[in-house]
Amino acid sequence: MLQIIKKISYPKYELGKQDYDIALLKLERQIGFTDYRRPACLYTNKKVLPAEMVATGWGKTENETLSKDLLKATLSETPFDECNKTIGSLGSPSLPDGLNPEYMFCAAGRNTGADTCQVIV
Repeated sequence: MLQIIKKISYPKYELGKQDYDIALLKLERQIGFTDYRRPACLYTNKKVLPAEMVATGWGKTENETLSKDLLKATLSETPFDECNKTIGSLGSPSLPDGLNPEYMFCAAGRNTGADTCQVIV
């Protein structure tokens, strides 16, 4: 197992909030890419999002526990107003300003109910 030797959080990130929750991680040594290990693609143009997106992470499962295994979900873009109604209206302390269309987009598993949202109320 590789160790993380340095973590650089996004400058605007605040602990306990979900805005800007991204970081760069420096590993103890270089690794090569394989069919199963690839760089993450971060989209900078929301007008060119793919029809399906894959999200991975160690999030909460349906029984509200954190997974010890890396999870994967295939998602499709969801209309922003639909997301804002269901998530932004919760008044969550982790998203105090709701969802911001300037730097966020919405995606969910249309037929699976999968998502990456863990809004803290």
